[in-house]
Amino acid sequence: MVTATATVTLAPVQFPAGTQTSGIIRFWLIRASDGVQLAFIDKAIGETATFPTLAFPSMPDGEYRISAQRRTSAGLLLGSQILSDPFIIDSRVTLDIPVSISITIA
Repeated sequence: MVTATATVTLAPVQFPAGTQTSGIIRFWLIRASDGVQLAFIDKAIGETATFPTLAFPSMPDGEYRISAQRRTSAGLLLGSQILSDPFIIDSRVTLDIPVSISITIA
């Protein structure tokens, strides 16, 4: 199993005065084939931050997407959800195996 690490780039957006500035960025791990949300991780964030990064460890093989959206500490959504392109986890290994045999008689 492998780890998928997601990093988001932030951009400033204005909200009305009094909007709660502390909160989280919620990252969802989504199965690409049917859109089922498999797990989420919350990353704490203040008023500003640079490149929040997090990891989904021990991922089984499959095709996934990761989404991210900012929320206030009260759970209110701020801005739109963003969604990664699909990516594939394939942790197979390549091994050499016998495929032919030759015999020499001397």
